Amino acid sequence: MRKNNSINTRWLTMLALLICALVIILSTPSFRVSAQDVTFTQTGTGFYYPLGKSSWTKTGGTWLGRDSKNDTDGPPAYFDGLYHLGVDMPASPGDPVYPIFNGTVLHKADAASDWGTGNIALAIKHTLADGSEFIAIYAHIRTNVQVGERVSGGVKFAEVGPYSGGNHLHFSVLPSLARPTNWGRASNSEWPGKFGHVEPVNWITTRTPKCGDATSERYRPNGQVPTHPNGTIIKTASSGTIYVLYEGKRRGIPTPQRLYELYGPGRGFDFRDVITISQEEMNRYTEGEVVSGPLPNNNPREPDGRIIKQRGGVEISIVTDHGKRRPFATGIAFMGLGYLMCNVAIVDDYNSYPAGPPL
Repeated sequence: MRKNNSINTRWLTMLALLICALVIILSTPSFRVSAQDVTFTQTGTGFYYPLGKSSWTKTGGTWLGRDSKNDTDGPPAYFDGLYHLGVDMPASPGDPVYPIFNGTVLHKADAASDWGTGNIALAIKHTLADGSEFIAIYAHIRTNVQVGERVSGGVKFAEVGPYSGGNHLHFSVLPSLARPTNWGRASNSEWPGKFGHVEPVNWITTRTPKCGDATSERYRPNGQVPTHPNGTIIKTASSGTIYVLYEGKRRGIPTPQRLYELYGPGRGFDFRDVITISQEEMNRYTEGEVVSGPLPNNNPREPDGRIIKQRGGVEISIVTDHGKRRPFATGIAFMGLGYLMCNVAIVDDYNSYPAGPPL
């Protein structure tokens, strides 16, 4: 009898440990990537649409819309005594929300009276091609992204939360980095003050984003930390050191000139090609020698690390492992790993690069 009690105690202990492990796993934020987690729906200038679609029905919450008593520009757009700053895009709770481009979270607002119980608003810094920076506000959302974190354009970072005033995403733009003094509404006594806001859809369809500032920090295919192919230019968010992955090692690039001429004059990269990876991934790569001169050339025209596509073709590959090409198996892999469409080089000799296994 004493032996059976001992066996039962061990089984109960093992069961308790298993339950604890499951609780920990289920409570840990998941960064697994599915087809719904990326969008390729972009404006003509290269921004991504925040709900992943280029059209929506404005059923209320129109840009500078007046309240239900004083509305002069169409159907009632806001609560009595207030007017609206931004646009409301109808959606369902749980719908994915995408950053309009790569950016960094600057501010967070979580007043339940403004955004709904459990919902928040995030102000994210984005950059235009001319170098100027601006803020986009995404509200009535739920996310585990925090202030200071980076997000990737077109890669899901939030979901639409339920809202008693009608489920939707509130989206607005401020063409400066000033902390929003008004997140999405103002008193009628202040009409028509914009508090720095502009009509957001017009903004992202008439301006061009800066190509660069890419990140794969949150990408976890099948829950695992990814590995980038040789030739990729990488750094971490906490360090200014830029590396090239070369034969499985990370080799420091000491100067901008060495980056520009990594494989010789005309065969280098720019800061727009650098991908910020997680510290966890960086720790996987053994540190090699600093790159003190041009790395050996490949026979093909484009060097390792270049993203290429055949002129008129569809498939996109990275040149790697001394002149081979590895195609991206899915758009999710391409975007999740931090590569950017604006860095793709169109070539006429795509098939001259021997094909390797897909990424």
